[in-house]
Amino acid sequence: MSAATVTEDRSRVRPPDVWPPDDGDGGGGGGGDGQTPQEGGPPLSASRLAVIFLCASIVMFFSAAISALVIFRDQLGSWPPPNYPDMRGPLWLSTALIAASSVAGFLAMAAARPEDRARFRALLALTLALGLAFCVSQGSIWRDISASSLTRIASSNFNALFYFITGLHVLHVGFGLIYLGRCVVGAGRADDFARLRHACGNCMIYWHFIGVVWLVLLGFLLP
Repeated sequence: MSAATVTEDRSRVRPPDVWPPDDGDGGGGGGGDGQTPQEGGPPLSASRLAVIFLCASIVMFFSAAISALVIFRDQLGSWPPPNYPDMRGPLWLSTALIAASSVAGFLAMAAARPEDRARFRALLALTLALGLAFCVSQGSIWRDISASSLTRIASSNFNALFYFITGLHVLHVGFGLIYLGRCVVGAGRADDFARLRHACGNCMIYWHFIGVVWLVLLGFLLP
């Protein structure tokens, strides 16, 4: 029996989990057990992790603010105070604006392809414009509250807490608008589209998260 025949026979009796033999790597690529190593998915980037940790810290911050709001509601008894201006309409308008902005951001990421660069940038700009409109609507609510002639202590406390919580949220929206503005500018001139898409994806994670935070706050602010 020739050496070639012996080699062939020995290879055919190898266990099924290592058949066929490795191609040209001497069988050492599988860590010694004949198995091909399984590659995991790409790890989270440092920027994506930073956004996730930022959102987690915001959750803790707003949790404390909501706890104070709940305690104050229990002490006040009537929410909002008697004869207080009806804010349900303006609050729902703000909600519609930030929800529409989030939808526009979702559509923008769906169009994030080099061949759809113009549509991608237009949808990002729409997301930014709706976010600005949300901030304007909040300012309109604050103006109406300031213009009211309520002088009761309970109303004053309500005003302070309302300003604090909604103002804190608008501040975080403002950070998102700055991020969005950079994405809009980058969409018009970035050469590395994959990197741009990743940066805009990070921005959208934050933007959608801020929208969810507003929905939670709305449940506590409405009567």
